[in-house]
Formats: sequence, C-alpha cells, structure tokens
Amino acid sequence: MIVKNAKVNEMVRALDIINLDRYQGNIKFKTLEPKGRRLSFTLTVVSTSEGTGKNKVTLPGVSIKRGKRIAAACWHVHGDFFDALFDLVPDAEIFSAMTGIWEKKGDPWKDYEVGTGFEPLKASQACNCRRNYKTERILAAQANQGRI
Repeated sequence: MIVKNAKVNEMVRALDIINLDRYQGNIKFKTLEPKGRRLSFTLTVVSTSEGTGKNKVTLPGVSIKRGKRIAAACWHVHGDFFDALFDLVPDAEIFSAMTGIWEKKGDPWKDYEVGTGFEPLKASQACNCRRNYKTERILAAQANQGRI
C-alpha cells in the first residue's frame, strides 16, 4: 500500500492506536519505507495463534482462508488502521492495489473478493473479527452519553 501526506511517526501512532486494546499488540508493519514523497507499507500480524492443541486460539486481526490461519493482517485491521490514520492526518490518502483506488477520510471501507468462483469469500469474512475500531468508538460514545 502507498500513503501520501503522512509521516512515519503518524503511521506508527495510528498503528499504536489500533494495537492498544483492539488487536492486543498483534499488528506490526512488515514494511514501512519511503518511496519518493510517499510511504510504502504492509501490515501483518506478530503471531497467528496462541496456546497449543485444543486450547489453541486465533489471535485478533489474523486472516483466515479455507479454515487456515494466514500470517496476514485481516480486512478489519486495514480498515481500522485507515480510520485511525485519517483521524490523525485528515488529508492523508492511501492507495491499495486490492481495490485499485485512493482511499480518503470519510470513504466507506471497500470490500473485495478473496475467494474463488467455486468458493466465494469476501475479505470482510476471512477472519474471526466481529467488531472494529469504528464500532468500538461509536459504542464508547453511546456509553458516555448513557445510551447503552
């Protein structure tokens, strides 16, 4: 992915925000390097699971395809990271090869096909995530207003 109008320290801060409690510190940059005036980056997971045998559990933010854990950050991680970065740097823009477009603050998350014609699967369904950063913020705001 490529980001423009953001600095390395802002990218790291956005990652810290989503890692704080939502992903339990399990997300990291696989790459984060300058490409001209832009930054190229890849998000990944520190570990796909913890525990052993029947007690083994998939850690948050891990992609799953055909029932197998993949050492890749899931669709929700990317969406949460985009939202956190846009909160810090409103004029940032992110290009994803998966969607082929530049994402900006306020754009809805773009879902895309990761399965096959025989086994269709949307990126948003290829993990065990049930909630995301945006949902957590909405619920927290409602709780603070006494609506929950």
